[in-house]
Formats: sequence, structure tokens, C-alpha cells
Amino acid sequence: MLKYDESLASLERAVALNPNCSLAYGSLGTLLGILGRSDEAIANQEIAIRSNPLDPSIFFRFSGLALAHYMAGRFETAIEWAERAIHRMPRWYFAHFVLAASHVALGHEEDAVKTVKSCQKVLPDICVNDLDRVPLKDTDKLNELRARLFKAGFAK
Repeated sequence: MLKYDESLASLERAVALNPNCSLAYGSLGTLLGILGRSDEAIANQEIAIRSNPLDPSIFFRFSGLALAHYMAGRFETAIEWAERAIHRMPRWYFAHFVLAASHVALGHEEDAVKTVKSCQKVLPDICVNDLDRVPLKDTDKLNELRARLFKAGFAK
């Protein structure tokens, strides 16, 4: 059972307790993206990036921005952020997922296929079932993302 409300309350409390913690803002931003609250997600990710621009795990923040823009239907911007995340961490599967799905959403089938092949070079066992590790609250959006990943060429 997913506990979105409890997770949200905990992360909001973490930010309140330590408003200088970039990890708390970034984690809150990611959860807000998962919840489909894109504008709030973006605002929190931007705070995390500004407060710790040299963070070696900044690719998570970039990926969170990609997710937020994807969820809002801003696929071109999602592509930009996903590419930045992959540039920083080529093995971060979720950025590849957002990139491929965004290309499919825009009708860029060749780019989607290239994304899948690039991902499979660094993660040969990757499959759509790995999407379950990022449980989008909106099941329609989750199913749409899943369908786009299949269309791009990811295996089940």
C-alpha cells in the first residue's frame, strides 16, 4: 500500500525543520511530481538545485524536473531535463524512460528508438516493469507512460 499522504507530510516536515536541506526539497519535488503537482514539483526542484548546485546526485533533481514537465504535458522541456540527467548519470534509468516517452508523445519515433537503444547499452536488463519503482499516483498517467515506453521499444 502506497502512503502518498504520509510521505508528503514527512517531506514537508523535513523542509520545515531544515529549510537549507537541498535533499529535502529535491525529494519533496520528486514526490510532488509523482503526485502530478507539477508546478510545485518544479519550484522545489529549483530550490534544491540553487541551494546545492554542485551536488553529485543533481541528476535526480534534473530527472525530477523532467518528470514534472512530462506530467504537465510539456514534453520538449521534459526532454531537455531528461537529457541533462542522463548526461550526468547515464545509468539512471528513469531519465531514459521520461526521455523515450516524451519523444513518443511528440511523435519523434526515431528519437524514442534511439533512446531505448542508448539505455540498453548501459542497462541491458532494463524493462518497463522497472517503472514500478516510481509509482505515479494517477493510474491513467502511469498507464499512458507505460504504453509510450512499449511503443518506444522497451520490453515488458
